[in-house]
Amino acid sequence: MLYLKSVCAGKITAIESERQSFSKNKATSVHKMEDIVRIVDGNKELIVRMKGDGEAFNNRVQYDREWNKLNPLKLDSVESADVKVLAAKLAHLSDHATTQGETLPK
Repeated sequence: MLYLKSVCAGKITAIESERQSFSKNKATSVHKMEDIVRIVDGNKELIVRMKGDGEAFNNRVQYDREWNKLNPLKLDSVESADVKVLAAKLAHLSDHATTQGETLPK
């Protein structure tokens, strides 16, 4: 009888350990699932905003006769209409321009 009691106690201990392990793994899985759902929701929101930006761009962009996108952006002292040349000039201005202490009014 004492042997059966110790065998049952051992089985109870093993089952209790399995229950605790299951509970821990379940909590971890629920947390991971919540993180993934939050990431997916954020990505869906980002996709919606990007689609809106794409639609707004496509509604405003101008094309030439060969359906090439025109760039209406012009900068003084830059002869090229190439986007990369304009971007390089703007980056240069951003790095080297100074407001001489003046700030924009609020």
